[in-house]
Amino acid sequence: MNRTSIHKPAKKLSQRPIAMIARDALSLVRGGDTPGAPATRASRAPAQPDARFERDRGGSPHPAGISPGTDAATRTNVRALRDALTDLARLRAVRYQVAATGADALGLLAHEVEAVLPDVVDTGSDGQPRVNYAGVVAVAVQAIKELQASTALQLEQLAASNAALVQRLARLETEAKPPALDGLAAAAG
Repeated sequence: MNRTSIHKPAKKLSQRPIAMIARDALSLVRGGDTPGAPATRASRAPAQPDARFERDRGGSPHPAGISPGTDAATRTNVRALRDALTDLARLRAVRYQVAATGADALGLLAHEVEAVLPDVVDTGSDGQPRVNYAGVVAVAVQAIKELQASTALQLEQLAASNAALVQRLARLETEAKPPALDGLAAAAG
């Protein structure tokens, strides 16, 4: 039995309650091709990819632009990032025009990012590589921490060097004092 229903235009993703987003994602996973509608026999046929949903590297669907849960209890083999500042410095931020729309945009080019940070590039439902900016943000956070630690170390070294120079200057000024003038006056008189 094929049911036909009339749907209101979809709200922007940011205006939709999380429960509706989750329900729609579940509907797509179960084979439904119309978010918000129950799966029917007709809708179990392979559906066109829904641009509102993406699949992460593990194949799990989630709303486009929204990262799936990141609770430590759901993660294994957690490791700290290393040399994030070096990796971030190798990325090239660009200004470009989107070929399909002509719209101006800022960002990173997926093929270039993949050469530096392959873990933050996924393949979209259209087969095109896409930068997972949440992953880039994680690298940027670690790079900022590395930069802060490096800056703090340099400041400590500069402070120590400055203190040593101040002591040396004081010692040189003491050693280079001219003889007292009152001693000269007594000798002349």
